[in-house]
Amino acid sequence: MTSCLDGRVEESGYSVLRPEYLILFKAKAYLDLSSRKLHGERIDSFDIKKHKNDVLRLAVEMALNPIKELPLSVYEDIGFFISKLKEDEFDDNSLKTYRVTTEQVIHRLKSIFNV
Repeated sequence: MTSCLDGRVEESGYSVLRPEYLILFKAKAYLDLSSRKLHGERIDSFDIKKHKNDVLRLAVEMALNPIKELPLSVYEDIGFFISKLKEDEFDDNSLKTYRVTTEQVIHRLKSIFNV
């Protein structure tokens, strides 16, 4: 089974994550912070929104390759993130900037992560 760190590549002597793998970490951070805030922890809503908007930016600005294999827990997390987008859509200004709809981003994420 592969891990999310299998998305590492060397760029100019630095080890970096490919953007499709970075989306997975941003989605997980969004889910984690949202859950912690829901359970009463003091979490700044800006931080939650930033991770979600980072996913939008990466999904529409970057050339992304489909990921064929991930751990089950990661598939579950990205699937849950995508389902949350249906109820907590991207803000209109961000969508207008990229000339996309939330549904288009959801479709792109589903095709990249095969969920």
